[in-house]
Amino acid sequence: MKVLLVSSPKSVMGFDRVTKLPNLGLNSLAASLKNLGVTVKVLDLVLVKNPGKYLTGFLASFNPDVVGMSCMTFQYPDTLNLAKRVKAFNPEIKVILGGYHPTVDAETILEHDHPPIDYVIRNEGENTFPAFIEALKKQKDFESIPSFSYVDNGRVRHNPKGELLPLQNLPMPDRSSRVIKDGFHILGRKADVVETSRGCVNHCKFCSIKQMYGPKFRKYELARVIEDIKDAKAYSAEAILFSDDNITVDVRRMETLCHAIIEHQLNDISYAVQTSIPGLKKAPHLPELMSKAGIDICFMGIENSVQNNLNYLDSKQILTMDTRTIVQNLKKHGITVIGSFIIGNPEDTREMIYENFKFANAIDLDIPLFLILTPFPKTEVREELLAENLITNTEDYAAYDLFHANVRTRHLSVEELEEIRDDLGFMIFKKPLRILKLLKKYPGYSMKVLWEQVITQPQEVLGYAKGMFK
Repeated sequence: MKVLLVSSPKSVMGFDRVTKLPNLGLNSLAASLKNLGVTVKVLDLVLVKNPGKYLTGFLASFNPDVVGMSCMTFQYPDTLNLAKRVKAFNPEIKVILGGYHPTVDAETILEHDHPPIDYVIRNEGENTFPAFIEALKKQKDFESIPSFSYVDNGRVRHNPKGELLPLQNLPMPDRSSRVIKDGFHILGRKADVVETSRGCVNHCKFCSIKQMYGPKFRKYELARVIEDIKDAKAYSAEAILFSDDNITVDVRRMETLCHAIIEHQLNDISYAVQTSIPGLKKAPHLPELMSKAGIDICFMGIENSVQNNLNYLDSKQILTMDTRTIVQNLKKHGITVIGSFIIGNPEDTREMIYENFKFANAIDLDIPLFLILTPFPKTEVREELLAENLITNTEDYAAYDLFHANVRTRHLSVEELEEIRDDLGFMIFKKPLRILKLLKKYPGYSMKVLWEQVITQPQEVLGYAKGMFK
């Protein structure tokens, strides 16, 4: 039996300009199938210019029996089109879908998009997918497969959710299964992804992560993490994203991880992490150690500078100028700090949103990101916004990318929110020092991206330049 695992070609707006990363989850699934006597290939379409045409060509050469696809909500429409392409090539191929969006919306997917979607895996797939392949090979029914959804005699069935997996039992990701091996990068440096933990203990009501993993924080053994880093390095990684939702939930473990990286002389790699303000506040000594371990990009979800908005989002972030101290401590040790803010909350006015911009400048972020509140399926915030009639787009998931406005506030329309978003995008780089620092740290890649934009999208660059000086 042949299995093809396919990742979405679509990235969040703007991120595709600074990074292209492999889908580590599919490499983990590939590893879970190793002992089943099947041939597995992982196709990362994020690296492909014409994904539909490329997929069709690869189907012809590989001729799989099963195609597994992974997607987030904003990737679902494109993924559905790719599934249709698979069925057009060969309707006998079984198409199975997994990831964040299928976990929360399996019912809708199988009611409206079966076929081309034949089956859905909810939550973690490392046990469920092998069980599905075994059942398929032995022509057994699917009733005993945990976290599995399928159509039986015209009726959608959802098997009970499986237990969260003990991470110590998971095999190492199988990077050898990748069809495309070159082209992954972070700011021009050859890149890969490593996971050291799963889950987040916070309960932010705009977030869908807890639907995937629950409220538990599970950790891989550090020896396994070190071996995973070494494996990524063997595949030429110069930079690694730790994909953990919040790597500083356990500060002591983070310290131990940094020491282990240094001890094994793996600090010649550049690392990017997602941290929390409370975690870093508990350990003011941590940024120095992080820097020595090679961590040079830190992403923090600040969420908002207005306390009422933080209360609305159920965020546990700290709204004080202590944040500036944390940011400055990171920057002092050469770590680039990216901080994100969520705008478009129900009470947001134009003035309140621009307060977030002032706060971002006051705490001296290297790169502030302004994301628009997005009503992802099965989140608490979606239900509340629906009840208040503040969601303007309930069905076009392609726009659920944190960039487009799918909501209005009590004071601002969708058009006004997107106008403010664009204005903030121009204002971010009005600080000359911000641009100079980025050019100094990433000179080659920054100039490459700028030149590509001038050549391929001169009107956009001109508009951007005008916006900077208006």
